[in-house]
Amino acid sequence: MNLIGCQVCALRHLTSRHVEAEAAQNAVRHHYGLPVLVKLLHPPSQWPLIKAVVGLIRNLALCPANHAPLREHGAIPRIVQLLLRAHQDTVQTVSYFHSTVIVHQY
Repeated sequence: MNLIGCQVCALRHLTSRHVEAEAAQNAVRHHYGLPVLVKLLHPPSQWPLIKAVVGLIRNLALCPANHAPLREHGAIPRIVQLLLRAHQDTVQTVSYFHSTVIVHQY
């Protein structure tokens, strides 16, 4: 994982089940981190980074003060798009696997 991924993972750990979790959740918002995180949900980010960012956003959403800003920055629609894309990728992979297995069986 690259440097950005490591930073996101560190923030993810600090924002959940940590003594200073609430302060960290607020600090990300106060230091303009929410729009940056939403941008990381777009290409060219790869699935491992996206997974880490979604986990961090989940932790940040534990703080009610982050709800409106997350909506304003488009986090919710982007996560829904990612869910749809992940589902499509899964269906295509399963479809390919089944067609390959069927072809090789005959």
